[in-house]
Amino acid sequence: MAKRLNLVTGACGFSGSHLVKHLLDNGERVIATDLAAAFHSERNRAIFQHIGLDFDHPNVTVIDSDMTNKGTLEALFEHPITHVFHTASLYDYSAPMEKLVAVNIDGYQNLLDVAAKVKLQRFLHWSTCGVFGHPYRLSERGKGNTPFTERSSS
Repeated sequence: MAKRLNLVTGACGFSGSHLVKHLLDNGERVIATDLAAAFHSERNRAIFQHIGLDFDHPNVTVIDSDMTNKGTLEALFEHPITHVFHTASLYDYSAPMEKLVAVNIDGYQNLLDVAAKVKLQRFLHWSTCGVFGHPYRLSERGKGNTPFTERSSS
């Protein structure tokens, strides 16, 4: 049986980078993808070093992509990917709603469209607790969730 080839979108984010490290630590092969700037950010490099993530590991291939550019996503699937871990998102609720929609909704649809053309074993969509909005205190029991809006402060 052929070994898995895991695609991790948002590989430079908090969840994505820890997932890449976990997969590598378990002997898995990984295609790590994110915006080019994310791989070269000094801040991100310090975080990668801190958690012990080496994007030069022999089992990882780094490929720049942009969720809003379907062509960059199609290039990823030139590799025999078996599993997709979609952790990429724009988690900046001070961003304009149009940008949030472009990345988090339209970008996700772009990835689904491209992934649907190949035979995957698994596709896992990852999300954050930010979708639940601001937490409330126990004394406010019965109050509904307050999802973030474009006017919410993050």
